[in-house]
Amino acid sequence: ANTVLESRLLSVTRAQTRLDAEVKHLQKETANISTILSDKNAQFQQDSNVQSNSVIKKMISNISTMTGTIDQIQKKVNDIESKYDKTLNSFEGRMNIWEKSIDTQFWMKMDGTNRNSMSLRTPNTTSRQNTPNQSDKKDYMKGVSLGQTLQHLNMKEQNAVL
Repeated sequence: ANTVLESRLLSVTRAQTRLDAEVKHLQKETANISTILSDKNAQFQQDSNVQSNSVIKKMISNISTMTGTIDQIQKKVNDIESKYDKTLNSFEGRMNIWEKSIDTQFWMKMDGTNRNSMSLRTPNTTSRQNTPNQSDKKDYMKGVSLGQTLQHLNMKEQNAVL
């Protein structure tokens, strides 16, 4: 009975040794796999960071480009506003000149004298800005001519009605 037990004990011991060796082998493989996974994870994190950094850099570049474009658009808007203001100021200046010219011509027609210095609107100055230029005078004369034509047509219409 002892030999049978010893024989079985020896078999169990050998099986236990094989199992221990297999467990050590599996632990070693698990450690290798764990190291490989850790390395892959680190590489993935690095790649992800590189890709993220690349994406972020590209986004920053796009934002810089858009900011530059916005600055260019704002500059163009400012240029247009400046040109508009200059045109408006020029037009207002011409209107002032035309008004002075009309005042002067009104007073000259009223009493046949030059009362430019007595204008109701603004006093006469010797500045070039207050003197109508040739273009302004031509535009004014066209307006006078048109007004006379309209007045003549109105008189004809009134005579036709009578």
